[in-house]
Amino acid sequence: YISDVTSPQDRTKIYGYSSAVFGAGLIFGPFIGGTLSTINYSIPMIFAAGISLISIILVILFLPESLLLKKEKFKIKFNDIIPINETRRFFKDSNVRKVLLLFFIYNLGFFLFISGFPLYALRQLQATAQEVGFLLAWVGILRVIFQIFLINPLQKKFGENSALTMGIISMLFTMVIFVFTIDYILAFIPLIFIAFGTGVCRPVFTSKLTKSVNKEETGSVLGVNNALSSIGQIISPILAGVFIQYLPTFFLPTLSATIFAILFIQWIKRPKN
Repeated sequence: YISDVTSPQDRTKIYGYSSAVFGAGLIFGPFIGGTLSTINYSIPMIFAAGISLISIILVILFLPESLLLKKEKFKIKFNDIIPINETRRFFKDSNVRKVLLLFFIYNLGFFLFISGFPLYALRQLQATAQEVGFLLAWVGILRVIFQIFLINPLQKKFGENSALTMGIISMLFTMVIFVFTIDYILAFIPLIFIAFGTGVCRPVFTSKLTKSVNKEETGSVLGVNNALSSIGQIISPILAGVFIQYLPTFFLPTLSATIFAILFIQWIKRPKN
């Protein structure tokens, strides 16, 4: 939707604002969830369901349709739900395939760590559930601040590619630091870099992906990317759970660091054109 209603030159900035809104959710979400869980573990789920329902209603009432020309008959096919044909078509294009794979590697490294972070914090940092909420809220606060005051000026001055390089390095640096972090208070420091890294990487990757295809294909390519991201979100919690259950907790950020190292190598090896 954002791609439909924005020009290509403004797309990174607008996706950045979207990332800032996501960061705002990280401010309130973990705090509210951690607080409500002290009453009953089911309360946060009920609260989240209510918020989702309100969101659906607001979209229906206030969000205008971006598609000006509509088909008279609309049919949902299997490929619309699971975009196998679209995935094959986009992967035949080397430029689109490269961005999709890089974005997938980023998502895998990020979701692996963040899905296992609560258990990691409980075991390695001896943090309570509410303290984990504070850590995630800290990331949200920083993402909003960085997105408003730092990341957009940084992209304008150095360009998308240099900003993305900084973001990937920040993610790699964060994971390396978390390998050795054993104190709850000290954990707030490396989270500064993960807030910066995610604030840069996600909007830039999304912008590059939409620019790699025609305007009519942006919805399709973002759908394929979301499908790949969902695969990463399926794999990540399983791997994180296995690592934390059977291995020392520092193996979790070690694996994420390895994934981001692979991402960094593949990014700097990309064709410069």
